[in-house]
Amino acid sequence: MKLKLLSVITTLGLFACSSTNITYNPKEFDTAYYQNNVENAVDATDMLKDFDDSKIPQANLEPADFSNLVQADIYFNQGDYVKAYSYFKQLSIKYKDPRIIYKAIICLEHFSATREQITELDSMINLFIKVNPDSRLAKLFQIKVALNQNNISLATDDLDILMKKNPENGRVILLFISSLLTGSVGKASQETLTGFGDYVIDNYKVYPESNLLASVSYAAANNPSSLADRLDLIQNKFSNWDIPAIWSVGMLVHAGNESSVIFVLDSYLKNDKTPDMTLQNIYVGSLVKTKQFNKAIDYTNASIQNKQNKDNALVNMGIIKSLQGDYDSALPDLLTTRLENKMQLSMVKSVVAAIYDYQGKYSLAIKYYQEAGSLNQYLVMVANIIILNDYVALKDKARVNQILDNFAKLQKLDAKKTILFKAGFYNDIDWYDESYKLLAGNYKKYKADKDYLYMYAGSASMSRNTQEAIKLYKKYIKTDPKNALAYNDLAFTYVDQGNDISQAYINARKAFELKPNDASILDTLGWVYYRQGNYNMALKYVKESIEKGYDPDSAQHLKTIYTAQKQPDMAQKVIVITKDQVKANIRRQLLEKSIKLLMYIQLGIEVK
Repeated sequence: MKLKLLSVITTLGLFACSSTNITYNPKEFDTAYYQNNVENAVDATDMLKDFDDSKIPQANLEPADFSNLVQADIYFNQGDYVKAYSYFKQLSIKYKDPRIIYKAIICLEHFSATREQITELDSMINLFIKVNPDSRLAKLFQIKVALNQNNISLATDDLDILMKKNPENGRVILLFISSLLTGSVGKASQETLTGFGDYVIDNYKVYPESNLLASVSYAAANNPSSLADRLDLIQNKFSNWDIPAIWSVGMLVHAGNESSVIFVLDSYLKNDKTPDMTLQNIYVGSLVKTKQFNKAIDYTNASIQNKQNKDNALVNMGIIKSLQGDYDSALPDLLTTRLENKMQLSMVKSVVAAIYDYQGKYSLAIKYYQEAGSLNQYLVMVANIIILNDYVALKDKARVNQILDNFAKLQKLDAKKTILFKAGFYNDIDWYDESYKLLAGNYKKYKADKDYLYMYAGSASMSRNTQEAIKLYKKYIKTDPKNALAYNDLAFTYVDQGNDISQAYINARKAFELKPNDASILDTLGWVYYRQGNYNMALKYVKESIEKGYDPDSAQHLKTIYTAQKQPDMAQKVIVITKDQVKANIRRQLLEKSIKLLMYIQLGIEVK
């Protein structure tokens, strides 16, 4: 930590010799550069440690816990704060040593982002104040606690004590408090938070970070007027300092105050010739969330024309048009962008691929899914599955077979399992003849295998090799006479293809006796009754089948039964979803989810 602190002092001038002689280098306020200041300021609070002054003894750790503390310190010094915290947390609760609790707090300050993590930070702060209430660090942490208690006098008193005793470190103190307040101060009133921001500006305006702390306070108060005024002042005085805007507007977004975000950024972005990309995206995201699409389009068009983060703006435009269902117009924007971020670009290409997929342009969809997978390893498996289905749509049997072989190798399937895997896939996509040929060609090798025999019988039935299917099912039943589904499949083969209603009924009843609650068995028995002309019994079993789980074939059976009973109104009410409709719906859902994922990465809009 001393090396980091030295770096801040020497390169940024973050610490001045006195409170009246603050110097700073304008370059340090550049966004990427200033992020380092934030990290360093968190660590630089070491300067406030006064454990020895307070004469608080160090905890006498048990041997195992001492080993854990050593491990925690190793992770801490390596910058792995998540792992370090897991140790410090346990030791803090057990020993209540402020030294350990302090390190737990610093760890959380480095990575806390979720609501749960911020709650843990608050818990650790409260524990620290309890065990070391008179320390300087306690006063630093207590400012947030005091604000949440709407005790503005305590918050300002603590701030005054810290700043008067450490004027040379005033910027670090203000920056650290700013980072604390970006967490949860939800219990503080708007009046308290606005008053605290005003107090900081009135008393410590000599420090640049007073503007940051005031902005954060106004954002936490959801006071867009005061926040907009403060950000305008910062923009005029520190033209390259976007962190106050990013932090404060980010807090408004997190709190769901999109209207305040739009109010603040309307002014801020209007006067910024080189706007920060994050702020642009937050602005567009807020307009999208509030369905102000025309305003979002106007702003994004202006960004493109003025070349203000043009490639980023093209993505935003593609998202807006996609949300409006104007995919043909969205494609040129998404295809024109030249992003450097591979993750971002991979998601753009995924949306392009999904649009082509939805439009039935499968060759183009395959091209862009492949490009997306090459940029993002996490998309490879999903992209390959979609590409496989696109080759199915193109009826490219050679490519489909090749991809299936690759999947089988990846899963380290042996020869038999590879055949069954491929045959099962062919059946799922209605390539029954392909499944039958594959299984028939290898039957001699695996004729003693029950799983193979059952799959072969099913493929023979679905490919209309009826007599062979009946023969295979009978052979299978001899090996497994309690298998209800085998009797069911044999029954359906008889009733659907063999026109042997008596044998169909015998096997359907046997299946029902073995497994009376199975939806497919209920449907088969009902259909056998229909073929017998017993429409009432047919209706009873097919309806019960659908109640247990919707199936398009069962729905069609129900519609047919109602028609046979001369109940056209009831037949009309039955919804039969075709396989083509299912496929179209899947592609639509895929497109919607791809757009949502891009919105999350690009605009920070959460995917639910």
